[in-house]
Amino acid sequence: MAAVICGQHLTECFMKYATPEFIQDHFILESLTEIQEKDDLIVLLKDQEEDYFERLLCDLTKHVITSTFNNAQLISQTFRDKLLSFLRKSDVKTVLKSFDTESCIIDNNYDELEYRDQKKHFNTTPLIESATTGYFDIVEFLIVNVKCNVNNTDERGNSPLHKASERGHTAVAKLLLENNADVSQCNNYEMSALYAACAGGHKDTVELLLQNNADVNQCDEDGQSPFVNDKMESHLYMLLVNVVYMTTVNQQGKFRDPNMCYYYGQIRAVDHDDEDTYQGTIETVKLLLAWNADVSLCDKKGQTPLDYAPHHDEELKNGEQDQTTFLETRATHHILDLYPHNCIVVTGSSGCGKSSTIHHAALHLRDSLEYEIIPVLTGPTDIMNYYNRNKNKCLL
Repeated sequence: MAAVICGQHLTECFMKYATPEFIQDHFILESLTEIQEKDDLIVLLKDQEEDYFERLLCDLTKHVITSTFNNAQLISQTFRDKLLSFLRKSDVKTVLKSFDTESCIIDNNYDELEYRDQKKHFNTTPLIESATTGYFDIVEFLIVNVKCNVNNTDERGNSPLHKASERGHTAVAKLLLENNADVSQCNNYEMSALYAACAGGHKDTVELLLQNNADVNQCDEDGQSPFVNDKMESHLYMLLVNVVYMTTVNQQGKFRDPNMCYYYGQIRAVDHDDEDTYQGTIETVKLLLAWNADVSLCDKKGQTPLDYAPHHDEELKNGEQDQTTFLETRATHHILDLYPHNCIVVTGSSGCGKSSTIHHAALHLRDSLEYEIIPVLTGPTDIMNYYNRNKNKCLL
């Protein structure tokens, strides 16, 4: 904050000598009406704008692109219009074109103690950074006017198409594909653009890539298909199991094999703030299945996507382990009194013991009354599918 206060009084000096990161984050053009002025910003008057853009060019000539292509003011259409007007100058375009063959760096800016000994800079290109942020007009300028190579990669092997797909920038991905971006290109970990789009649950981007001949079964270095990655947690896997399983239902609506319920695990709760991502991953899985994704494809561990779903026996084993330290409460007795003739909803704050209480009640019904425990996806349809008046079932 002290640096900003000094910069507000020594604007020309700071504009010339401040670090690229400071230039990126702490200046604002007075003409930008879309961005609200804040105390931590140095306001530039109309007659100072040219000097500011000249500073950006100075950084570019030093192969530093942070101040230009990660600039906080890029959220403003007015700023982007002014920047593009400046970048259309022939000398600037020559500098930008050079990044196709010469590397440039950006700062990861690791502040955490555990990362301080790691490499802070890595090579990238203006097109890759612009595809990541998703500003269509900047990407279009770099492709059409500068003639940047759309298949160049950063040092992790990520192409502009990969980064746009990873963030769900469908319009940018479409522009790249229209300009000969390689839909099959993989990064250093053999992850394709389709893999990246699936990881983020970006259904529209996934559909675009599939329409442009992306391989739905292309695997990463571990042999894992787009179905299996770090961001597709149990709610996604369980949906996959559900969709695949329902394809085995015959014309009478009866399950092909009653033991198939073994593959079901209890679905995790989805945070309300993550609802859009959750719905996106649901639609993504359905889309992959519609494009004939191979759910039996094994990775290097010999596992299929179905194997990553929580299994029935594991759920029960966890519940049985909880019993060794479980203390019965009035809530537990109340649940047992209500069951088996009611549908019970257990609510409470995080960590209050909801899961343990439910497991205890279910195991009591199994051990004392010979009920079959069936963890299912929440929803009336699942209950109707599993209901059998001739069998005692506890549906979790």
